[in-house]
Amino acid sequence: MRKQTKHRKSCNKPAGRLLIAAGAISIATAGAAHAQVTQTVLHVFGIGGDGAEPSGNLLADNTGPSGTPRGLYGTAIDGGNDACSGGCGTVFKMTPPEGGQSNWIESALWKFSGGADGAEPLDEELLPTTKRISPRTTLYGSTGTGGASNAGTVFALTGKKLTTLWAYTGGSDGSYPEGAVVADKSGALYVTAQFGGGQSNCGTVIKLSPPAKGRNTWTESTIWTFTDGNDGCYPANGLLIDKSGVLYGSAGNGGTNGVGTVFALLPPQGQHMAWAEQTLWSFTGGVDGANPETLTAGKSGVLYGMTYSGGSNQVGAVFSLTPPNNGKGPYAEQTLWSFTGGKDGSYPLAPVTLDKSGALYGTTSYGANNNNGSVFKVTPPAQGQGAWTETTLWDFSGIDGSSPGGGLTPDKNGVLYGTTYAGGTGTNCDDPAYGCGVAYSLAGTGFAP
Repeated sequence: MRKQTKHRKSCNKPAGRLLIAAGAISIATAGAAHAQVTQTVLHVFGIGGDGAEPSGNLLADNTGPSGTPRGLYGTAIDGGNDACSGGCGTVFKMTPPEGGQSNWIESALWKFSGGADGAEPLDEELLPTTKRISPRTTLYGSTGTGGASNAGTVFALTGKKLTTLWAYTGGSDGSYPEGAVVADKSGALYVTAQFGGGQSNCGTVIKLSPPAKGRNTWTESTIWTFTDGNDGCYPANGLLIDKSGVLYGSAGNGGTNGVGTVFALLPPQGQHMAWAEQTLWSFTGGVDGANPETLTAGKSGVLYGMTYSGGSNQVGAVFSLTPPNNGKGPYAEQTLWSFTGGKDGSYPLAPVTLDKSGALYGTTSYGANNNNGSVFKVTPPAQGQGAWTETTLWDFSGIDGSSPGGGLTPDKNGVLYGTTYAGGTGTNCDDPAYGCGVAYSLAGTGFAP
């Protein structure tokens, strides 16, 4: 079974919208499944035109007082410009309260038009060029649709100026990017496209090289085209890059058993040579899971991730992949937790976040007591012996958010920040009956920064 993705909207006809005046942002501090956890709703989306239905990780500028966020940045798939049904999506910024006020301030840095700039910025985290984010900082991201061929774009946003670096053609470069943008030491960018690229229509990884001196055009090269063979199919997730330039990622389908892979792309070893692909794991759809999500890098080359389905109960799993000694032999896979579909949640869609103690934190899009998703912690065994244990930190009720599609972003004090795709009280979005999403924080989770 392949996870279902957000439907793609037509960006041709404007839709009538009911605008609601912004009110006070609600605060939730009770009802946590873990007694010490406090949840605060920082912003309710879908009240006004600054974005709705956020689905990716937040980017935190943690240079504020005592390591608190000076700002949080993200993307929303809906809202903003009404050229698309429900809105074409936004890049937004959130700043903490000032002068004794209680509400965070949210504003759109860019409202996509559905034209050359793209539409529906999907999933994952924005890539910044500086640690402290200012109007001079460039943020890189991708849109799932729009652009010259309506197949998605890669963009750079500096202040209020957006530049389309690449508009997918739907040909050899692929179509419909959904993963985060990563960069190497030279400033080249790498992005996955979920579809297109070849006869199998299984997606691509492209490289965008910065303009040569005196020019302003980025150069695209397709470094891998998925075949629906052992390499996988539909790489709808973001990539990791190590110091040597090796790219790591996951494909939601394909592989030996047709339910996804974890792969590495090795840079060319000489001039005029091609990138090489290495399949690190082919999921079976059993206890190890199926349909993997975005990876997280741990110590000593260990990769952590979640699968949308599979596991012991077929509703998702948390796994690790450990590289072989001396680089010889296969990776070793370990299932750290199989979701039950009960209070722990089900069907995770996001990457996990690793803390200093080795614990993993993440979200599920469904399940838990209210079937609105959960925030959880998976803790390694003491002295490395025994089974990992799971703790449900928050069970979404709907008013405080529902269906988190993104992961968790920590500040330097261990407070976690995230978004939910639905829930809250906003109605100015494509699916108003379910709410338009919220941004939230969780304190007291035990996260060790």
